[in-house]
Amino acid sequence: TCVGGGAVRLEVGGTLQIDGMVEADGLHTLNSYYAGSGGSIYLRAAAIVGAGGMSANGGTFTTDCGGAGGRIALYQTVAADFSGFTGTVEAHGGHKTDSSSTLYGVQGAAGTIYRQSAGDRPGAGTITINAWDAAIGSRNQYTELPVIGVGGAAKRSYSYATVLLAQKGV
Repeated sequence: TCVGGGAVRLEVGGTLQIDGMVEADGLHTLNSYYAGSGGSIYLRAAAIVGAGGMSANGGTFTTDCGGAGGRIALYQTVAADFSGFTGTVEAHGGHKTDSSSTLYGVQGAAGTIYRQSAGDRPGAGTITINAWDAAIGSRNQYTELPVIGVGGAAKRSYSYATVLLAQKGV
């Protein structure tokens, strides 16, 4: 069996500088088991800066199923945009790694990346779905956005200022 990516949560009162990697990736598999799904990364700071990277990617596979991408949520409480962070942010699904032209396995669905800056209304930041050029096919998984929030009587609708679909993100 393969292990999921786990969770990273950091809340910083000042500036959070990321020049290394923050990873919550699912485990890759080289045998006929399923790969692990990406985990979650939650960062909240006055500003997020640096040239490092963050990933909550699904694990890759050789024969069966790739893990789904995880979730990354980035909140800035003072900075107006993310121009101070020039690194990479990824949450794609696992993909097949061998050179076979046939896809017997199912590629994992893309994860989501949510960015909210100080000027954004709560819940109205930017959500990105990037499938990392996954093959389009009936066996592959797709990412769905929730229509309503999770919870009992406090359910609410989500509305995002921007939804970005990249590299065959669907």
